[in-house]
Amino acid sequence: MRVLKNDFVKYAHDEEAAEDQEETGWKYIHGDVFRFPKYKSLFAAALGSGTQLFTLTVFIFILALVGVFYPYNRGALFTALVVIYALTSGIAGYTATSFYCQLEGSNWCPQCIG
Repeated sequence: MRVLKNDFVKYAHDEEAAEDQEETGWKYIHGDVFRFPKYKSLFAAALGSGTQLFTLTVFIFILALVGVFYPYNRGALFTALVVIYALTSGIAGYTATSFYCQLEGSNWCPQCIG
């Protein structure tokens, strides 16, 4: 906050001199905040996979709190992980696709190209 305040005071007092100088500090990167990432499809896929893993974790915790898993049945947790992972793949696909479209991606459908 102190650096931001000092930069703001410096640019507020010396507007004429600031226009002649090269921009530094927060004014140099303020335009990068709303720029789309370079690899939109990779970013959207990572977001979709993260959403899938988060949903998987929440479902497993809910099932554990309800009492579905018993200590003597060792394979129940692994089976639940595999089944819920497969069922949440639709959530990952939907999240990745909608986020990619929000980033104005154009190559989301292979049949649409060319």
